Amino acid sequence: MSRHLLETIRYFNVAGNIGYFTSDNSTANDTCMRALSTALANEYGVGFDPIERRVRCGGHIINLCLQAFLFASSKEALNAAIEETDGNANTTVVESLQAQLRQKNSKGKQRKVPEDQSGWRSMGPLGKLHNIAVYIRSSTVHSDAWERLAGDALGIDNATRWNSWYMLLRTALEKKDKVMVFQQEHHKALGDDSLTQDDWDVLRLTADFLQPFWQATQAQQKKWSSLDQLLYQMDILFKHFEDAKETYADNQRLIHSIYVGWYVLDKYYFKTDETPSEADLEPIPELLSINPINLVVMDGLIASK
Repeated sequence: MSRHLLETIRYFNVAGNIGYFTSDNSTANDTCMRALSTALANEYGVGFDPIERRVRCGGHIINLCLQAFLFASSKEALNAAIEETDGNANTTVVESLQAQLRQKNSKGKQRKVPEDQSGWRSMGPLGKLHNIAVYIRSSTVHSDAWERLAGDALGIDNATRWNSWYMLLRTALEKKDKVMVFQQEHHKALGDDSLTQDDWDVLRLTADFLQPFWQATQAQQKKWSSLDQLLYQMDILFKHFEDAKETYADNQRLIHSIYVGWYVLDKYYFKTDETPSEADLEPIPELLSINPINLVVMDGLIASK
């Protein structure tokens, strides 16, 4: 990558105008920045500090911490997945975590269902919902039956974007009665993937927890998105995690996921101090007292309802 960046810098003759680089959190990008800094210093005498000039993509930080919340079984599993994807551009963190789930679920067991399906089921209610969505899309007969019942598509998750899971969750909860009827009509085919009332309770809590992150990712996509707004959003999300650790302390099904997601946000939250352009922007203390569930974003400002 550094070679391609250097070629572009040469082409436009902008070696003396290098500012900051925004990229995702892969360690390969750290290597790229070091190589580019050395190359510019050798060729133009205008190197830069590869740590100070590295701005981390806010959307990717949010995406990664929610992937951890949804899929990681432990901090060790998460770190192993991140390390694997750093060395393999064709593998995402989600795919690596899913592979861990499938491997763990299949050890010493004879499966009567496809390994992919049983691996998803080991995730619990969210994995069951995934399998139902896949079943609906697996044939026109199933999808037509669903659309006759519900009126429109249920949707499907995407391995690289956590917000596709949020949309699937939200749609399923809005159409809970339709999903219940559909799984009753197809109970033999769905088998263990049928959602119970306890499963629906977990899905509701999960959707409620994810809502502020959905709002933050939508804000990051606006044309007025800026570093100071990213830091404010990270402060709010950090507090959301801290509050959730107290709120769901007795919920064993949710608290583990909250801690793993918090671990990622905490890791990259403090890495912003390495970049002066981010460290110089002071957060607004008042924002930390806002209930994140009530956040709205209007005209580039964050306010509470």
